Amino acid sequence: MDIPCHSEDSDESPTLSGSFVLGKTCVTAGNGIGSLSKEVQEGVSPSDQIAIKEKKKAKRLRKKQLVQEEERVRGRVSMSVYFSYMAAAYKGLLIPLIIVAQEVFQFLQIASNWWMAWANPQTEGDQPKVNPMVLLVVYMALAFGSSWFVFVRAVLVATFGLAAAQKLFLNMLRSVF
Repeated sequence: MDIPCHSEDSDESPTLSGSFVLGKTCVTAGNGIGSLSKEVQEGVSPSDQIAIKEKKKAKRLRKKQLVQEEERVRGRVSMSVYFSYMAAAYKGLLIPLIIVAQEVFQFLQIASNWWMAWANPQTEGDQPKVNPMVLLVVYMALAFGSSWFVFVRAVLVATFGLAAAQKLFLNMLRSVF
């Protein structure tokens, strides 16, 4: 509570409730700040008042957020970045192996589909071209080979990715410290 300053030549008369009388108006000490801000806002145009309210609202929202949103930038990554990533692990020697493993997998998938289409009879009256046991053994061999190359590709990609990430991370730390 503010203590009113009273001098003998002023016509202010303090009251017990913490307010004092100025002529015929009564100003409470607690409401003084609110009324001052209202008086200041009355001199501002309505569009400026809206802008001020929006700024205050944005400020409150920023205080409520624990993490601020990141800025977005549109653009593209140059090919040199991709080439440096590919060369980071094993000097890029695993990339051709990964591509070969993928190609062999695709070839075995196509071969197994072709084998089933060729070896099975097309209509009810046709005779099978191979024994059913041979049909299944060849199909299983193609499927096993296909799954093996999927496994090889996955191991190569994981090995390459881990080695590249470790090398780039360590280089980043060395450049900072």
